[in-house]
Amino acid sequence: FNFDFLHRIEIMVYSKKQYTVKDVDPQVFVVAFAKFLKRSGQIRQPKYVDYAKTGHYKEMPPMNPDWFYVRCAALARRVFMEGVNNTGVHYFARAMGTCASKKRTPRRHVDAATGNIRHALQ
Repeated sequence: FNFDFLHRIEIMVYSKKQYTVKDVDPQVFVVAFAKFLKRSGQIRQPKYVDYAKTGHYKEMPPMNPDWFYVRCAALARRVFMEGVNNTGVHYFARAMGTCASKKRTPRRHVDAATGNIRHALQ
């Protein structure tokens, strides 16, 4: 895992230029904001977070134990970038979904799990 993003965030903090969410690399922002959410304690993980999947097309739950904080950070960034429009649960499920197939069937788009997104937006 590359920790260069910490150095970039440190440079941004100590420089006099002001940065917004749009100026920062999305992956760097989401990881840093997820760590902030976990440290601050403003978001409580739901009880089902240990065995919940991010979509019905997944076989196993996520390997990252802090995946819910990462999902909340990604949703917060998307809400900030999109504005008031297009901020419904179904919109985010479509945006965070992926392409899935079962062996010989053709690939098609599958939405992400909406329960996790609904709980994160509350």
